[in-house]
Amino acid sequence: MRMLKYYVISFVIVSVLISSNALALDETSTTELIDKSELSIYGETFEKGLIYRIENIEKNLFGKSSKGSVLKRAEIIDESLYNCSEKNNALETLVNFMEWRLWENLENDGFINRVPRIEKLLFGKELTGPISNRVQSILKNSLLGKPLHIQKVVLSEGTLIKLKTLDTISSRNAQMEDSFQFQVVDNIVISNCLVIPKGIKGICKIFKIKRAKKFGRNGKITLEFQSIKSIDGQNVGLAINAQAIENNKQAGIAASASIVGVAALGPLGLLSGLFINGEDVTIPEETEIYAAVKEPVNVKAVFLPALED
Repeated sequence: MRMLKYYVISFVIVSVLISSNALALDETSTTELIDKSELSIYGETFEKGLIYRIENIEKNLFGKSSKGSVLKRAEIIDESLYNCSEKNNALETLVNFMEWRLWENLENDGFINRVPRIEKLLFGKELTGPISNRVQSILKNSLLGKPLHIQKVVLSEGTLIKLKTLDTISSRNAQMEDSFQFQVVDNIVISNCLVIPKGIKGICKIFKIKRAKKFGRNGKITLEFQSIKSIDGQNVGLAINAQAIENNKQAGIAASASIVGVAALGPLGLLSGLFINGEDVTIPEETEIYAAVKEPVNVKAVFLPALED
Protein backbone atom coordinates (compact mmCIF):
# COMPACT_ATOMS: atom_id res chain seq x y z
CA MET A 1 0.00 0.00 0.00
CA ARG A 2 2.87 2.36 0.86
CA MET A 3 4.50 1.56 -2.46
CA LEU A 4 1.24 2.41 -4.28
CA LYS A 5 1.03 5.77 -2.48
CA TYR A 6 4.65 6.43 -3.43
CA TYR A 7 3.90 5.81 -7.10
CA VAL A 8 0.77 7.97 -6.99
CA ILE A 9 2.64 10.86 -5.32
CA SER A 10 5.53 10.49 -7.79
CA PHE A 11 3.10 10.51 -10.72
CA VAL A 12 1.43 13.68 -9.44
CA ILE A 13 4.80 15.44 -8.96
CA VAL A 14 5.98 14.44 -12.45
CA SER A 15 2.68 15.57 -13.98
CA VAL A 16 2.93 18.95 -12.26
CA LEU A 17 6.53 19.39 -13.44
CA ILE A 18 5.61 18.48 -17.03
CA SER A 19 2.65 20.88 -16.97
CA SER A 20 4.84 23.66 -15.56
CA ASN A 21 7.49 23.11 -18.21
CA ALA A 22 4.88 23.07 -20.96
CA LEU A 23 3.42 26.36 -19.72
CA ALA A 24 6.89 27.91 -19.59
CA LEU A 25 7.57 26.76 -23.16
CA ASP A 26 4.22 28.14 -24.33
CA GLU A 27 4.96 31.52 -22.76
CA THR A 28 8.46 31.62 -24.28
CA SER A 29 7.14 30.67 -27.73
CA THR A 30 4.37 33.25 -27.50
CA THR A 31 6.75 36.00 -26.39
CA GLU A 32 9.15 35.23 -29.24
CA LEU A 33 6.33 35.32 -31.80
CA ILE A 34 4.97 38.60 -30.44
CA ASP A 35 8.44 40.20 -30.32
CA LYS A 36 8.96 39.29 -33.98
CA SER A 37 5.50 40.54 -34.97
CA GLU A 38 5.90 43.86 -33.15
CA LEU A 39 9.23 44.49 -34.89
CA SER A 40 7.52 44.05 -38.28
CA ILE A 41 4.47 46.15 -37.41
CA TYR A 42 5.89 48.88 -35.15
CA GLY A 43 9.66 48.66 -35.65
CA GLU A 44 10.12 48.01 -31.92
CA THR A 45 8.95 45.73 -29.11
CA PHE A 46 6.94 46.76 -26.06
CA GLU A 47 7.37 45.89 -22.39
CA LYS A 48 3.72 45.19 -21.58
CA GLY A 49 1.54 42.18 -20.82
CA LEU A 50 1.11 39.53 -23.53
CA ILE A 51 -2.68 39.91 -23.68
CA TYR A 52 -2.41 43.67 -24.22
CA ARG A 53 0.29 43.24 -26.88
CA ILE A 54 -1.66 40.56 -28.80
CA GLU A 55 -4.89 42.57 -28.75
CA ASN A 56 -3.04 45.65 -29.96
CA ILE A 57 -1.50 43.73 -32.88
CA GLU A 58 -4.81 42.09 -33.81
CA LYS A 59 -6.64 45.43 -33.88
CA ASN A 60 -3.93 47.03 -36.03
CA LEU A 61 -3.68 44.06 -38.42
CA PHE A 62 -7.25 42.75 -38.59
CA GLY A 63 -9.41 45.50 -37.08
CA LYS A 64 -10.54 43.45 -34.08
CA SER A 65 -9.24 41.14 -31.37
CA SER A 66 -9.96 37.41 -31.44
CA LYS A 67 -10.54 34.60 -28.95
CA GLY A 68 -8.50 31.57 -28.00
CA SER A 69 -5.23 30.86 -26.22
CA VAL A 70 -2.50 33.50 -26.43
CA LEU A 71 -0.21 31.02 -28.22
CA LYS A 72 -2.85 30.17 -30.84
CA ARG A 73 -3.56 33.86 -31.44
CA ALA A 74 0.17 34.59 -31.72
CA GLU A 75 0.50 31.77 -34.28
CA ILE A 76 -2.35 33.21 -36.38
CA ILE A 77 -0.62 36.60 -36.38
CA ASP A 78 2.68 34.96 -37.37
CA GLU A 79 0.96 33.05 -40.18
CA SER A 80 -0.54 36.26 -41.58
CA LEU A 81 2.76 38.14 -41.43
CA TYR A 82 5.24 35.54 -42.67
CA ASN A 83 3.72 32.38 -44.15
CA CYS A 84 3.23 32.64 -47.92
CA SER A 85 1.10 30.05 -49.68
CA GLU A 86 -0.74 29.70 -52.99
CA LYS A 87 -3.82 31.30 -51.45
CA ASN A 88 -2.16 33.78 -49.10
CA ASN A 89 0.67 36.25 -49.64
CA ALA A 90 2.29 37.08 -46.33
CA LEU A 91 2.17 40.75 -45.30
CA GLU A 92 5.94 40.94 -44.75
CA THR A 93 6.55 39.78 -48.33
CA LEU A 94 3.90 42.13 -49.73
CA VAL A 95 5.18 45.27 -48.00
CA ASN A 96 8.80 44.44 -48.86
CA PHE A 97 7.81 43.84 -52.48
CA MET A 98 5.81 47.07 -52.75
CA GLU A 99 8.66 49.23 -51.45
CA TRP A 100 11.13 47.47 -53.74
CA ARG A 101 8.83 47.90 -56.75
CA LEU A 102 8.27 51.60 -56.09
CA TRP A 103 11.66 52.78 -54.77
CA GLU A 104 14.17 49.89 -54.81
CA ASN A 105 14.77 50.92 -51.23
CA LEU A 106 13.29 49.25 -48.16
CA GLU A 107 12.81 51.17 -44.94
CA ASN A 108 14.12 49.66 -41.72
CA ASP A 109 10.86 50.48 -39.94
CA GLY A 110 7.48 49.02 -39.02
CA PHE A 111 4.37 48.69 -41.22
CA ILE A 112 2.75 51.43 -39.16
CA ASN A 113 5.05 53.92 -40.96
CA ARG A 114 5.90 52.06 -44.17
CA VAL A 115 2.32 51.46 -45.35
CA PRO A 116 1.23 55.14 -45.07
CA ARG A 117 4.33 56.16 -47.07
CA ILE A 118 3.26 53.85 -49.90
CA GLU A 119 -0.35 55.05 -49.72
CA LYS A 120 0.63 58.71 -49.95
CA LEU A 121 2.67 58.06 -53.08
CA LEU A 122 -0.04 56.03 -54.83
CA PHE A 123 -3.24 57.70 -53.57
CA GLY A 124 -2.08 61.09 -52.30
CA LYS A 125 -3.36 60.31 -48.81
CA GLU A 126 -3.17 57.83 -45.97
CA LEU A 127 -5.95 55.22 -46.01
CA THR A 128 -7.87 54.09 -42.93
CA GLY A 129 -8.70 50.65 -41.55
CA PRO A 130 -6.68 47.60 -40.53
CA ILE A 131 -3.26 47.16 -42.12
CA SER A 132 -4.15 43.86 -43.84
CA ASN A 133 -7.05 45.50 -45.72
CA ARG A 134 -4.98 48.55 -46.66
CA VAL A 135 -2.19 46.39 -48.09
CA GLN A 136 -4.71 44.54 -50.27
CA SER A 137 -6.02 47.91 -51.54
CA ILE A 138 -2.49 48.99 -52.44
CA LEU A 139 -1.88 45.75 -54.36
CA LYS A 140 -4.73 46.59 -56.73
CA ASN A 141 -2.82 49.64 -58.00
CA SER A 142 -1.58 49.08 -61.56
CA LEU A 143 1.85 50.54 -60.77
CA LEU A 144 2.66 47.37 -58.86
CA GLY A 145 2.04 45.05 -61.81
CA LYS A 146 0.32 41.67 -61.75
CA PRO A 147 -0.60 39.68 -58.62
CA LEU A 148 2.37 38.06 -56.90
CA HIS A 149 3.35 34.51 -57.67
CA ILE A 150 5.40 32.93 -54.87
CA GLN A 151 7.92 30.14 -55.41
CA LYS A 152 10.11 28.28 -52.95
CA VAL A 153 13.82 28.51 -53.70
CA VAL A 154 17.00 27.65 -51.81
CA LEU A 155 19.46 30.45 -51.12
CA SER A 156 22.72 28.50 -51.12
CA GLU A 157 25.57 28.77 -48.66
CA GLY A 158 28.35 30.95 -50.05
CA THR A 159 26.12 33.10 -52.27
CA LEU A 160 27.86 36.49 -52.46
CA ILE A 161 25.95 39.63 -51.48
CA LYS A 162 27.28 43.10 -52.22
CA LEU A 163 26.60 45.53 -49.37
CA LYS A 164 27.32 49.20 -48.85
CA THR A 165 27.72 51.10 -45.61
CA LEU A 166 25.24 53.89 -44.91
CA ASP A 167 27.36 55.54 -42.21
CA THR A 168 30.99 56.62 -41.89
CA ILE A 169 32.90 54.39 -39.45
CA SER A 170 36.20 55.50 -37.91
CA SER A 171 38.61 53.98 -35.39
CA ARG A 172 39.19 57.52 -34.13
CA ASN A 173 35.77 57.86 -32.46
CA ALA A 174 33.83 54.58 -32.80
CA GLN A 175 32.98 52.71 -29.62
CA MET A 176 32.54 49.02 -28.87
CA GLU A 177 29.03 47.78 -29.73
CA ASP A 178 28.29 50.86 -31.88
CA SER A 179 25.79 49.95 -34.60
CA PHE A 180 25.88 51.07 -38.22
CA GLN A 181 23.51 50.51 -41.12
CA PHE A 182 24.37 48.76 -44.34
CA GLN A 183 22.27 48.10 -47.44
CA VAL A 184 22.10 45.46 -50.17
CA VAL A 185 23.42 46.90 -53.46
CA ASP A 186 22.09 44.39 -56.02
CA ASN A 187 19.02 42.17 -56.19
CA ILE A 188 19.69 38.52 -55.38
CA VAL A 189 17.69 36.61 -57.99
CA ILE A 190 17.61 32.81 -58.20
CA SER A 191 15.69 30.96 -60.96
CA ASN A 192 13.95 34.24 -61.89
CA CYS A 193 12.80 34.68 -58.30
CA LEU A 194 13.57 37.73 -56.17
CA VAL A 195 15.11 36.33 -52.98
CA ILE A 196 16.81 39.38 -51.42
CA PRO A 197 15.70 42.76 -52.76
CA LYS A 198 18.08 45.59 -53.55
CA GLY A 199 17.82 48.32 -50.92
CA ILE A 200 17.01 46.15 -47.91
CA LYS A 201 18.94 47.26 -44.83
CA GLY A 202 20.80 45.52 -42.03
CA ILE A 203 22.93 46.37 -39.00
CA CYS A 204 26.64 45.78 -38.44
CA LYS A 205 28.38 46.30 -35.10
CA ILE A 206 31.83 47.16 -33.87
CA PHE A 207 33.09 43.90 -32.39
CA LYS A 208 36.68 45.00 -31.72
CA ILE A 209 38.48 48.31 -32.06
CA LYS A 210 42.04 49.57 -31.54
CA ARG A 211 42.98 53.23 -31.74
CA ALA A 212 45.97 54.30 -33.80
CA LYS A 213 48.98 54.73 -31.51
CA LYS A 214 52.49 56.09 -31.60
CA PHE A 215 55.39 54.23 -33.24
CA GLY A 216 53.33 53.60 -36.34
CA ARG A 217 50.88 51.23 -34.72
CA ASN A 218 47.78 51.18 -36.88
CA GLY A 219 44.20 51.48 -35.82
CA LYS A 220 42.05 48.45 -36.40
CA ILE A 221 38.30 47.85 -36.66
CA THR A 222 36.51 44.51 -36.63
CA LEU A 223 33.00 44.75 -38.04
CA GLU A 224 30.43 42.11 -37.27
CA PHE A 225 27.88 41.53 -40.05
CA GLN A 226 25.15 39.40 -38.52
CA SER A 227 22.30 38.92 -40.99
CA ILE A 228 20.12 40.45 -43.67
CA LYS A 229 16.42 39.88 -44.37
CA SER A 230 15.10 37.91 -47.34
CA ILE A 231 12.00 39.09 -49.24
CA ASP A 232 9.80 36.96 -46.95
CA GLY A 233 11.31 38.37 -43.75
CA GLN A 234 13.67 35.54 -42.81
CA ASN A 235 17.06 36.21 -41.28
CA VAL A 236 19.85 35.25 -43.68
CA GLY A 237 23.09 34.75 -41.76
CA LEU A 238 26.19 36.42 -43.22
CA ALA A 239 29.84 35.36 -43.18
CA ILE A 240 33.03 36.74 -44.68
CA ASN A 241 34.33 33.72 -46.61
CA ALA A 242 37.40 33.39 -48.82
CA GLN A 243 35.58 34.54 -51.96
CA ALA A 244 34.18 37.60 -50.17
CA ILE A 245 37.66 38.49 -48.92
CA GLU A 246 39.08 38.18 -52.44
CA ASN A 247 36.30 40.36 -53.93
CA ASN A 248 36.82 42.97 -51.23
CA LYS A 249 40.56 43.08 -51.95
CA GLN A 250 39.90 43.55 -55.65
CA ALA A 251 37.36 46.30 -54.96
CA GLY A 252 39.76 48.18 -52.62
CA ILE A 253 37.06 48.87 -50.06
CA ALA A 254 38.71 52.06 -48.78
CA ALA A 255 41.63 54.20 -49.95
CA SER A 256 43.89 53.30 -47.03
CA ALA A 257 42.24 50.08 -45.91
CA SER A 258 43.06 46.43 -46.54
CA ILE A 259 41.47 43.21 -45.37
CA VAL A 260 43.80 41.04 -43.34
CA GLY A 261 41.61 38.25 -42.05
CA VAL A 262 38.38 36.99 -40.55
CA ALA A 263 37.47 37.38 -36.88
CA ALA A 264 37.57 34.21 -34.82
CA LEU A 265 34.09 32.92 -34.18
CA GLY A 266 33.46 32.37 -30.49
CA PRO A 267 30.75 31.23 -28.10
CA LEU A 268 28.90 34.57 -28.40
CA GLY A 269 27.22 33.45 -31.60
CA LEU A 270 29.09 35.87 -33.86
CA LEU A 271 28.39 35.12 -37.49
CA SER A 272 31.22 36.94 -39.18
CA GLY A 273 33.95 39.50 -38.83
CA LEU A 274 36.02 41.72 -41.10
CA PHE A 275 39.36 43.29 -40.19
CA ILE A 276 40.37 46.63 -41.69
CA ASN A 277 43.74 48.25 -40.98
CA GLY A 278 45.07 51.80 -41.31
CA GLU A 279 46.65 54.61 -39.28
CA ASP A 280 43.26 55.92 -38.26
CA VAL A 281 40.93 53.67 -40.15
CA THR A 282 37.97 55.41 -41.74
CA ILE A 283 35.35 53.48 -43.71
CA PRO A 284 33.44 56.12 -45.68
CA GLU A 285 29.70 56.09 -46.20
CA GLU A 286 28.71 53.99 -49.25
CA THR A 287 31.81 51.81 -49.06
CA GLU A 288 30.97 48.55 -50.84
CA ILE A 289 31.76 45.33 -48.98
CA TYR A 290 31.07 41.75 -50.01
CA ALA A 291 29.65 39.17 -47.63
CA ALA A 292 28.40 35.64 -48.20
CA VAL A 293 25.39 33.59 -47.10
CA LYS A 294 26.47 31.60 -44.03
CA GLU A 295 24.16 28.60 -44.46
CA PRO A 296 21.34 27.52 -46.83
CA VAL A 297 17.95 29.19 -46.37
CA ASN A 298 14.60 28.12 -47.85
CA VAL A 299 12.96 31.31 -49.09
CA LYS A 300 9.45 31.95 -50.39
CA ALA A 301 10.48 34.30 -53.17
CA VAL A 302 8.66 36.46 -55.72
CA PHE A 303 8.59 34.98 -59.27
CA LEU A 304 9.49 38.01 -61.38
CA PRO A 305 8.33 36.95 -64.87
CA ALA A 306 4.75 36.58 -63.58
CA LEU A 307 4.68 40.34 -62.92
CA GLU A 308 5.19 41.15 -66.58
CA ASP A 309 2.90 38.53 -68.23
